[in-house]
Amino acid sequence: MTVSAAPAEGAPALHAAAVAAGGAAGALCRAWVSARAGATSPHGPLGAALAGLPLGALWVNWAGSFALGALLALLPAHTPLRAALTTGFMGALTTFSTLSVEVVSLARDGRPLAAAAHLALHGAGGLIFALLGLSLGALFARQGR
Repeated sequence: MTVSAAPAEGAPALHAAAVAAGGAAGALCRAWVSARAGATSPHGPLGAALAGLPLGALWVNWAGSFALGALLALLPAHTPLRAALTTGFMGALTTFSTLSVEVVSLARDGRPLAAAAHLALHGAGGLIFALLGLSLGALFARQGR
């Protein structure tokens, strides 16, 4: 199962508009989450370990991995809706480039363990949430048939 940006036969303009609209919405959502995550501090046993880490990108990458997995399992391929929600919205919401810069910045700031932890949380969490999203999406797709 792959994320395909290929439009359905004969509908490239609608497909492109769907990707653009989804991308605009995903970018706005990411900006909102990043602003909110920067304004809060994590609590509980992991609070001290996560303090000072840029959590906005972590939250959107985890949620985006889960949601992308579910959407790929649920939505028919090559439709404007799938293009809008996967390539558009999820593509703009999730932030690998931001993650890369954050990890390098943490390392350059003399925090190599924080950089490694940040990278591990994104990688492992993203894979786990993608697996959960794909599994849950497939379950719902089977129940809807």
